[in-house]
Amino acid sequence: MKHRARDVLAVLTSETMRDFVLVGGTSTWKLSPKSAKDCRYVVCVKNDIQSGGQHRGQNHGMGFLIGRISSIRPSKLGYSAWKDSFERKSSQRFTVHFSEYADINVPEFWGNWQNPIKYLKGDEVLSMLGIESFDELAFESLAISSHSHEQEYTLESPGRGKAEAQYTEQGLTIDQAKAGIAVRMGISPQNIEIRINT
Repeated sequence: MKHRARDVLAVLTSETMRDFVLVGGTSTWKLSPKSAKDCRYVVCVKNDIQSGGQHRGQNHGMGFLIGRISSIRPSKLGYSAWKDSFERKSSQRFTVHFSEYADINVPEFWGNWQNPIKYLKGDEVLSMLGIESFDELAFESLAISSHSHEQEYTLESPGRGKAEAQYTEQGLTIDQAKAGIAVRMGISPQNIEIRINT
């Protein structure tokens, strides 16, 4: 089957399997529903930027999971914490839900792409995977998160626990600063870049 349309969405993320299970997919992405509506699969690519963006971990850019998209809906993350003001902000960001997933291992999947999302043709992705059809992958069902899990994740994310860390004599780490900004702005820490001029 030829994939002429860009029917695969690739995302550069620091999320883990626990995150995917709790929200039923990957979030919170600023994307165009019109552009994403034809996407059948989402490829999660490891965002392993460390030390405030100065160092890339050895797994950075590795494709590690592919999900079969079931729906794309406005993100709910942070709603209970920030109520109406955050609800308006989160309406511009979306959760990509997937019903099934398969583990993959594709080093250097991520190209020199500036944005954390990229629309790809299915044929391009199949070539990277070294297969002829997505049906060759060993897909497993993703447990759908319950409402209580969603609430639990909302209270914890993004980085809520870290954001509540107290100042010490050493000040905040880069990760703590990102986590605090993420909670305040209603975005994911992975979308925050901190530059330090000395």
